[in-house]
Amino acid sequence: MKNKIWMWIVAAIVFGGCDRQMEELTLSRQTIIDDMALPNDGYPAGVPESYSWYHKSYSWWEPYMIEWVKGPFPPEGFTQVTAWGQVYADATMPNANIDYPLARVHLKEMELWLLQKDNQWVQLGGNEKISGYAYVADFVNDEWKETDVRDEPDGGISVQAGSGYNFHFWPYNGRHDIDTDNIRGFLVVCKARLIGVGSSQHPKYLISVGGDYWKPNTQWNGLNQNNIAVGAGRHKTVTTQWQYYTMHTFTPEEVNQVIFPTVR
Repeated sequence: MKNKIWMWIVAAIVFGGCDRQMEELTLSRQTIIDDMALPNDGYPAGVPESYSWYHKSYSWWEPYMIEWVKGPFPPEGFTQVTAWGQVYADATMPNANIDYPLARVHLKEMELWLLQKDNQWVQLGGNEKISGYAYVADFVNDEWKETDVRDEPDGGISVQAGSGYNFHFWPYNGRHDIDTDNIRGFLVVCKARLIGVGSSQHPKYLISVGGDYWKPNTQWNGLNQNNIAVGAGRHKTVTTQWQYYTMHTFTPEEVNQVIFPTVR
């Protein structure tokens, strides 16, 4: 009986601590700034160094992006938007899914927000379930496969990545129609942590989140054909503690002035 009581106490401490940590987790302006300003925490395994996002975040206001996206506005005909994210094994541990079979990345509560010209935030889609597939790490030929996606009892899903593949994810309901003349900027947010870690030794996973503009009723048909990048946040390390992973489309000057929405 004493052992059972002790087990209940331990469970209350562990799970209660998790609940408290989620309640205390707040999205700071500094996190939002850093996720677009700092370099990646590591290099995504299997991604060529020539890819711009191998090193850092990107957004429409950078010179090479302006060729396609004029300000925060998409090219003509791109009237939908979606959030997305990607989980990568770090280049120092490219076979994380095999070397650490019990460790998983827990993803939860992905949000896509649109700031209109009147400075009103609109949440597109709410806190939707996350969907996704394992894509070949460099996305060549849009090659993908089904992978082990596990629903977690406290919400969200957990996944693995490595051995030549990432986990590319997006909100379950996908794309949303937008008024392309009423855009001041976007914010993408997702929570994540590492679970299934039984010792101090664990894989290094990275997460980046971003968004794309889309032509309606189309599929991917090559780079910058039916979808154009809105932007992507840096690849940030996944830890055993819940963290926010974000992307925004505001210039370094604007981001200090924007009043961001309350994210739960």
